[in-house]
This record gives sequence, C-alpha cells and structure tokens, in this order.
Amino acid sequence: SFVGGSIYRIAADTSNPPAAPLGFATQVNGSTVNLGWQPNPGGGGVLNYQLEAGSAPGLSDLLVTSVNGLGLSVGGVPPGRYYVRVRGYNAAGFGPPSGDLSVRVGCGGAPLLPANPTASVAGGIVTLGWQGTAEATGYIVDVGSGPGLTNLAQFVTGGPSLVGPAPSGTYYVRVRAITACGNTPPSDEIVVVVP
Repeated sequence: SFVGGSIYRIAADTSNPPAAPLGFATQVNGSTVNLGWQPNPGGGGVLNYQLEAGSAPGLSDLLVTSVNGLGLSVGGVPPGRYYVRVRGYNAAGFGPPSGDLSVRVGCGGAPLLPANPTASVAGGIVTLGWQGTAEATGYIVDVGSGPGLTNLAQFVTGGPSLVGPAPSGTYYVRVRAITACGNTPPSDEIVVVVP
C-alpha cells in the first residue's frame, strides 16, 4: 500500500514452516475421493500443500503430489483402503502433517472395526459405548454367556452406544459395524458384570 510516500509490502512469514493444516476431511462418492482442509494460522505462511497417500498409516508409498489450494478431487481410485494426510510447505521447509485419514473406496481393503468398547453399570442399567467408524450405518451388539458366544442377546443400534437394563450376571460383549459392504468382524470383547 502507499502511505505517506512510502511503499509497504505485506507478505506471509516464511521464516518458519507452516503448522499442520486443520479440518482435514474426506468424502467418497463411488470411485472419486474428495479431500479438503483449512489453513492453520499458526506457524509460517503456506506456499503450497503436499498430499500424501499410503497403504498403511504414515506411509507415502502410493501418492505424493503438490496441491495449490485447499482441496483435491481424485477420480478413478481403485477399491481399497488408503491412508492420506496433508502438510503445508514454504521457503523454510515442510510443516508437520495433518492426522492420517483412513479412506475406503468401494468394498476393497479391510473395514475398520468399532474400537475401544467400554461399559458401566449403575443400578442394573448397563451403558455400553465404543468408537464408531465413518462407514457404519449401524451397529450390532453381540452378548454371550462366555467368550465368543452370542447366545444371550443381539441388539441393533444406529449409533456408537447402547443403554438398557440387564439382570444380574456376567456378560461377554462385542460390537460389529453394519456397512454397505456387509458387517465387520467383531471388536475386542469386554466382560460386563451386573451385580
């Protein structure tokens, strides 16, 4: 700008690498994968972004490409499970990556299982919870009288929790996700004791 006869240039700080991008998200539509993110105001300014894709978390063995902007759409992606991340770079170098996103295209690759099942019991009411998966349309809770059994009950729920009464006893509980590609294998098993 021109102020009082002097010219001032405003430029992003490039003496430090950029901070990790924020809000990294994906959407899969058939064989097209849409990725998007937001700049992080911390760290140095961003010259460009680098998108990395791998066959396992942290790997970049499938794709490394420069992206000028805050998103990328990739068509014709073969069925499979991919792990993607994005990082900014400038004259000072590459910044840290966003967290890995697990992207499943079609029914290829192993599905992600519900994780970290938990249970709490209060007054004969059992509250179950678990970490859901993005591709789940619902969940099946299997309940048995011994390890690996489903001889007592089976519940279907739309979200990653279930609350209900239970008589006294010891229960072995696992959770499976319902997906467009079928049901996943069960989560780790937990033991629930109702006094």
